[in-house]
Parts: sequence; structure tokens; C-alpha cells
Amino acid sequence: MYKYTNLESTNPMLHWVEEYSANETDGNKNNWTFIRKDNHNNLNHLLSNWDVRVYLKIHQAIDQMTRLPEEDQLYLDQKIATRAINLLGFLKEQLKIPPPKIINQNGEALAYTWVLGKIKRYLIVADDAVDLMELSIDGKDSYEEVLSQDGNLPFDKIMERLILQTKSQSA
Repeated sequence: MYKYTNLESTNPMLHWVEEYSANETDGNKNNWTFIRKDNHNNLNHLLSNWDVRVYLKIHQAIDQMTRLPEEDQLYLDQKIATRAINLLGFLKEQLKIPPPKIINQNGEALAYTWVLGKIKRYLIVADDAVDLMELSIDGKDSYEEVLSQDGNLPFDKIMERLILQTKSQSA
């Protein structure tokens, strides 16, 4: 078996290791396995072909929401949609976390959702704000944090909050 390791970052908070491996009989790079570990040796999610397809479908759904008539309850303002699509690309390409589900909040915001054990996580993109909210499945506990209120996408904060053990909701 061939193995290649690439250290990606010198920042201990963002350190991860990429490992590529292939069987000796199959040195074809298309069949290599890609594993990404963070500095705590946690495995980050590997995006399957299915995950990539789901990300594409989410992108298409957001785009379609901008084409609806403004009076439609699923209409989404182009500014919010653009920010949400940029964030979606970051989630897929940089964080490589499982694809979220989406919720259009009456055209005023778009929420990405995941389930983490007994917690439901919402990453909400509004006109100028990005918020993170976590609710226990039983509804007893909640946490909310404003990540940005200036119209920018706070990629560092999002990475800090989402990279650890994010698990896609499967139902």
C-alpha cells in the first residue's frame, strides 16, 4: 500500500493531516482514499458522491427560490441567496461536512440544519446577519450566538463552531 501524508496547517487550532492511500496493485489516483484528521485525531467527514450531489441540489433549490414571485412564501431575496450559496460552497469545499437540510424562513432568512446526537443545529443566513442556534431535540435547552451582523460571512467563526463532529440529519 502506498501512503502519502500532507500537513495542511501550522496553526494548532486548524491543524489537520491529509492521508492518501492506494493499494500497490491499483496506483490509479482516482481510486485513492482521502482521510482528513484534525489536531485531535477526529476524522472529518469524507464527502461521498451522494453528498456532493445533495450539495448541488441544495444550491439549485436556493437558486430556484430567488426566481419565485416575491409574494410566494418560499421566495428568497437575491442578497440572502448569494450569501447562503457562498456559505454552502464553504461548507462543502473547505469544511467537507455532511450536507445540511435547508429551511426557508418566510423569505427573510435561510437556515442550514444538522442533527448532532440530541441537538439540532441551525446556521441561519439573513440579510446582514449570520446566527448559530442549537436546540435540544426535547426542546428544553437552547443556545444562540450571533456570528456576524455586518453583512460579512465569518468563515473563521463558522469553521470553529461547525468542524467538530457535525453529523447530517438523515431523515
